[in-house]
Amino acid sequence: MFIRTKIRWKIIFSSFTIMLSCVTLITLFVVITMKNNAGRELNDYRIQAKQEVRENLKDYVDIAYETIASNYTAATNKEYLTARYGKRMKNVVSVAVSFVRDAQQRVKAGKISTERAKKQVAEQIRKMRYDNGSGYLWINDIGKPLPMIIMHPIAPALEGTLMDHPKYNVALGTNRNLTAAFVDVTESSEEGYVDYVWPKPGKGGTKVNQPKLSYVRRVPEWNWIIGTGIYVDDALKDAIVKTKTDIGNMRYDQGNGFFWINDTQSPIPSMVMHPLNKELEGKVLDDPKFNRIGEERFNVYLTMVDRVKTDQSGYLEYTWPKITENGEEREHTKLAYFRVFEPFNWIIGTELFLDEIERQISERRAAVNSQIFGLIFRIIAIVAVISFLALLALLLVARTISRPIESGSEIAEQISKGDLSVRIINQHQDEIGKLLKAMQKMIDSLKEKADITARIAEGDLSSDVVLASEKDMLGHTLQTMINSLKTKAFQVEEIARGNLALQIGTVSDRDRLGCALVRMVESLNELLFDVNSAAEELASGSNQISTTSQNLAVGASQQAASLEEISSSMEQLKRQSDSNLNNASSVKDVSVNSKTKAEKIKTQMAGMLSAMKDINRTAEQISAIVKTIDEIAFQTSVLSINAAVEAARAGEKGKGFAVVAEEVRSLAQRSAQASKETNSMVLNSISTIEKGVSRANETADSVTDIIEGSSSINELIETIEVASREQALGTQQINDGLTELNGLVQDNAAAAEESASSSAVLDNQAKLLKSMVAKFNLDDRSTHKIHNQTNSIDSDSRLIQSISDSGNRLLESSALHTDQGIDKINL
Repeated sequence: MFIRTKIRWKIIFSSFTIMLSCVTLITLFVVITMKNNAGRELNDYRIQAKQEVRENLKDYVDIAYETIASNYTAATNKEYLTARYGKRMKNVVSVAVSFVRDAQQRVKAGKISTERAKKQVAEQIRKMRYDNGSGYLWINDIGKPLPMIIMHPIAPALEGTLMDHPKYNVALGTNRNLTAAFVDVTESSEEGYVDYVWPKPGKGGTKVNQPKLSYVRRVPEWNWIIGTGIYVDDALKDAIVKTKTDIGNMRYDQGNGFFWINDTQSPIPSMVMHPLNKELEGKVLDDPKFNRIGEERFNVYLTMVDRVKTDQSGYLEYTWPKITENGEEREHTKLAYFRVFEPFNWIIGTELFLDEIERQISERRAAVNSQIFGLIFRIIAIVAVISFLALLALLLVARTISRPIESGSEIAEQISKGDLSVRIINQHQDEIGKLLKAMQKMIDSLKEKADITARIAEGDLSSDVVLASEKDMLGHTLQTMINSLKTKAFQVEEIARGNLALQIGTVSDRDRLGCALVRMVESLNELLFDVNSAAEELASGSNQISTTSQNLAVGASQQAASLEEISSSMEQLKRQSDSNLNNASSVKDVSVNSKTKAEKIKTQMAGMLSAMKDINRTAEQISAIVKTIDEIAFQTSVLSINAAVEAARAGEKGKGFAVVAEEVRSLAQRSAQASKETNSMVLNSISTIEKGVSRANETADSVTDIIEGSSSINELIETIEVASREQALGTQQINDGLTELNGLVQDNAAAAEESASSSAVLDNQAKLLKSMVAKFNLDDRSTHKIHNQTNSIDSDSRLIQSISDSGNRLLESSALHTDQGIDKINL
């Protein structure tokens, strides 16, 4: 439809479309830019608002954390603990000290010794108990650098030992040794308090480290320190209760913000305190409703526990149901901040919904969209007014442009019908005027080329074409056609003169005249070239046959002389083969005798080995007998010692028996010494015999190798003897073959002389054929295919083939007999 529309409407439509497209693109660019800017501003606002919430949550949790830390510090303060528990411990220790004073009075009165008094007092203090049996007292001395435990009712194994193990370095918060701290605090005032951490028995026999406070008093008269201690976890329990109350009452954000506390137990933590849901307190937080984090729906409180294992605090985002103003429950994003308090193994945290931030962002986004819609409406109104005014202007401009174009199209239609007599009247100076002027030049150029074409049709090739420009295709084509026709005319004249070496080119595959000339020249060249090639091949073949025949005659003579020399050499070789056969028989006899003697030596070596083994067994039996003698000597020595002891007990009556026992003991020692020397000599003999047996075994193995080698040598000698006989037989056969080969070589020499005579006749006929072809001027191409010979040289071809066949038969016969002779020589 658009193709058939007139140009004025095309101009109007195109211009109007471009204008609307530009306005639309500009509008889209402005709207997209505004949306992107607004999106970035809203995103920046969201990040900033969320960061403010994060900072606020952290500040709130830090305040709650300081409250917990303050309560914990107050509960573990030494002055506080001393005031709370010190009086009770001092009264208990005073009772124990009164036992000491009473004992000292009795010692002073002479009723009891000091050591006995210490033991009695220590046992009295060991039995003392308070706090329902959990409280007890201990006693240690004042030794340095570390004192020693004198009495401990719970761990009696410690009594009499120094508490120097690193596990006792728990006092005063400075890893001071516990007993050393007791000595330090009692040096100046003879009493004092020491705080430390100590395992406390729990349920199921477990022990958990708990803070403990001890009161110690020195008894300088006995260098004792009497002490007792109380676990102060009750103070911590009071602090925990107070902390739960304080944190549960804390609020922020107009009363909407609160804090909760959960523990860090595994595998799932429990709720310690929740101000809004008291039912959760003490319960394990494994309900599926707490699985709120990520697509995997991880447990919120378990995630916090995992996080504090590496970090002391952190943030979490998760969804949580919230009641809206309409009373509906909807999921909203929550942000929580938490922090661990390690002394209690607590996690203190707080959280806030982020829906307020999203609500503010939605209001800002709605305001931006309203501004964008207003801008679009104003742009549409302005574009409508501008479009109406532009449409009127485009109508006037299109009408002015389309009229001369319509006139030019009518003139172009006349030219397409072949009418070149048209004259164009041009009054325009713009682009349309240039178009009409170019059309007039085109008409003049076409008229000029039509005249040249008419002269070419009459056979006149003398016209020259004037090109309008380098891109004048019609002019180039006419000039090419004239030049091609001139070239073809010159080439036909050269062929008529007999010049077949002319190179003819074609303009294209459709150049029928050029292709015909090429085929004609190629056919003539192929015919004459085949004749010339046949003549050259005939001459070359005759020369080669003549040379080969002469060489064959000379070679046959040389072969005859060589055969005579080979016959002489073979006769000498036969004599040497007979001599080798006799020598091989002699060597075989000697080898058989050597093998017989070696087998006899082997039999003798076996007997010697058996005798040496018998000697070795006898030596081992002697060694066993000597060992038995040695054991008897040892037992005799023991009996003599026992006899000497009994004689000593008998006194004067046993003196004579003692002398006999001493002599028996001396004799037993000499027997033991002699048996040791004999055993040493026997062992040396056994070692020497074993070495002899080893050498004899090696000699027997060598004799066996010699016998096996003699067998191998006999086999090789037999093989050499058989080969020598076969070699003598082969030598005789070679002599017979050489005699036969000599006769064949004489026949080959005679046939070669006849071939040389025939090749001389063939050479004269080839020279005559070349003189006939030399009259033609041919090209020097060497890639033509050699065709079959013409009928005029069929007889010469048959003669060459006959001579070639005869020579081949002679050569094959000579080669066959030569190969047979060589095969016999190889045998």
